[in-house]
Amino acid sequence: VPLMKPGDIPIVKKVSSFNVNDIIAFESGSLLIVHRAIYIYPTRELLVTKGDNNLKSDGKIKLDQVLGKVEVIIRDGQKIKLSHLYLSQSTAYLNELKKINKKFSQNRIGYIVIKGLPLHLHYNKTPPKRLYLDADILIKRKDLKDASRLLENLGFKKHLSTLFKKRTKKPSQISFVKSTKPFPTVIDLHLEPA
Repeated sequence: VPLMKPGDIPIVKKVSSFNVNDIIAFESGSLLIVHRAIYIYPTRELLVTKGDNNLKSDGKIKLDQVLGKVEVIIRDGQKIKLSHLYLSQSTAYLNELKKINKKFSQNRIGYIVIKGLPLHLHYNKTPPKRLYLDADILIKRKDLKDASRLLENLGFKKHLSTLFKKRTKKPSQISFVKSTKPFPTVIDLHLEPA
């Protein structure tokens, strides 16, 4: 989750090499685990994987544990390429960021995208091979009220700021969520570099 959902069936393809961000199927004891490769050792004999929704990695995985790579899943009886899911999320984000840019520009709210999909596209010149959880935008504290109002006018809802599930009094970022298909769009307004 969020890339794969309960009930999805991963199609595992046996391949001889892997890259960071590939989705890997491997055996761990009696379990079959499907997680993202986040690091590959220079010797290419070990790799480290982590579930997108997990805080900790799975540790070192030996190549003999790896069954293969997942590029396609079956969801509700349909085959879906993971690259298509990445592209559909990228499209949704870029459409929302275009609207935000227009509203912020019209209202003279200066901002900088400090990480996320736009920077990935700028530096890598290709769509990502993973989902982005959010887009991070740095604004001046004095613009927060107007920026929040504009995002709410665009259909975003303010999300409570928490740290370790406790509400924070003076957050350094405010999150806004909009229900877009196939994944929600999350915008984090940062009030200071973090």
